[in-house]
Amino acid sequence: MTRPAIAQTGTVEQIKDMDDAPLFGLWRSCQHFAEAGSIPDAVSQSEDVLLNAAPTLPRHDAKQQFLATRAARSQNWVAIAFVKDGAVRPTSSNQLRKYDSVRKDTSTWSNDGYTALEAIDHPQFTRDLDAPAAQASETPQTLLENLAHLKVDSPNNTSLPLMPKAELVPLEQRLADHFEVPPSVDDVYERREAALQGRYCALLEAEGHEVRRHKIPVHGSLHPMYTDLFDATTGELVEVKALADRSTVRLGLGQLLDYGRFVDHVGCALLLPSRPGQDLIDLLHLYRVSAIWEEQEGVFVRCDVNEAD
Repeated sequence: MTRPAIAQTGTVEQIKDMDDAPLFGLWRSCQHFAEAGSIPDAVSQSEDVLLNAAPTLPRHDAKQQFLATRAARSQNWVAIAFVKDGAVRPTSSNQLRKYDSVRKDTSTWSNDGYTALEAIDHPQFTRDLDAPAAQASETPQTLLENLAHLKVDSPNNTSLPLMPKAELVPLEQRLADHFEVPPSVDDVYERREAALQGRYCALLEAEGHEVRRHKIPVHGSLHPMYTDLFDATTGELVEVKALADRSTVRLGLGQLLDYGRFVDHVGCALLLPSRPGQDLIDLLHLYRVSAIWEEQEGVFVRCDVNEAD
């Protein structure tokens, strides 16, 4: 695989004298990340800071930005996920391993449709979002060499609240019309869930409902959890699944019970592509979760907790 000459000025690999706190970097696409020696457009020791700045940072054509992390004293970036509209997009582990191996030059792209990147397509500098200028909302480009002066809070800081606060955020649009790489099974299921969710949201919005989702910080995790959707008009927390089989219904139920610990809600529901078995409906009702399914495209039926079958 022939690679373009990428400017090495200020590459993260050259930085040695840093604290042990992890560093997060944002590339303008997964292909940019996968180029050996490439540098990110921006870095921060706070993932939230980086994601908040993502919409203002460069992108390549219509491709999604790409998030990676590395230990301060490590020389290797590790892929985390795609970023769309400033939010992490769940990405399969197979995809992430692929990008990591291509970056290490132990694998090559399997998609022949990629146009080779040139050196001019890569940033020559990386913006340090933790630098004083960035904190003052200024936008100069900063050499990565300045990262040696970053100050970070002690990892032993115990001032965080015991229960993180969920934040109501706009609903994610996941209806991508293409894949960066050939789709995996996880990608196919994700697209089915996104399409099902989109049709249900369209119905709710047509009825005048406000539809959002929640961002839930998770202590000890690199990124937060996101609920599928929240009907802010009725207070119903909804999880969406692409299948109506037992293992999928049980997974969705577990997610709702988990999210419900952090989200103020009136009720919970599992949205499915077809009617589940009566035993599974009974299982959901046992935990006060309603079942909603699509009887035909755009037509939904629900079986609420107190509703006789």
